[in-house]
Amino acid sequence: MERVLNYAKYAFVTLAFFFVSCTSFSSMELNYSGTEGKSPSAVEPTLQYTMSVELDRLDLESRGYRLIGQSHFTHTEYSASYLASQVRELAMQKGAVYALYGGLFREEKVYTEYDEVRVLVSPKTDTSPAVYNTIYRPRQRVETYYDYYAYLYVPLSSDELAATKIGVAFEDLSTAQRMALRRNTGAYVRVVYVNGPAFAANLVMGDIIIRLNGVDIVSSSDLQRLLDGLVRGQSVQVTVLRDGREINLMMISE
Repeated sequence: MERVLNYAKYAFVTLAFFFVSCTSFSSMELNYSGTEGKSPSAVEPTLQYTMSVELDRLDLESRGYRLIGQSHFTHTEYSASYLASQVRELAMQKGAVYALYGGLFREEKVYTEYDEVRVLVSPKTDTSPAVYNTIYRPRQRVETYYDYYAYLYVPLSSDELAATKIGVAFEDLSTAQRMALRRNTGAYVRVVYVNGPAFAANLVMGDIIIRLNGVDIVSSSDLQRLLDGLVRGQSVQVTVLRDGREINLMMISE
């Protein structure tokens, strides 16, 4: 009977350890959301720890990288080496070659726990056993929580970059931008790819493209349609709104 109980105890401890290990190990993956599927990669990914997430994301995208997925979760403090290993494994599993990651302080939580203490009330005598009282002493445990994040990227191919025609990524104006600019039309330049035609012509992130070769741009779909109609080597005049002024920029499409 004792052997059976010991075996059951061993099995329970083993399963509990396995469950805890898997839960901790998969925190990064369980909270992952991807925009596209990629095969696992044997290429060692480049890992970049960052506290300036948005700036570094824009910088990476301007260098020709595309976001394929991200993970966000809150957890108690990880060691730097453990966090890096989790990001590395996730990046390789998802086929990413570059990962931005980090953690920002969220909060501290104080937990009260109680230790059981046996206090001798009367010692053992020849005629009676020792008598104890059980008391519970409180102690506090502080846990620090962080918001962890990881952004996974792959490089754009030369064909994908060429398909942009002028080397920019853009989107419709947001409601806040429409209110600030007091206009509804145009396409907001989100990324300017380094060494592309727009980069060489000094078009910058944050410009609002309002005309292409003299044709008014109502929305990002209008701009995309006009860009799709360009041929390689064609001269392009892009009119942008910058700091309240209209600026004409000349470039050659790819």
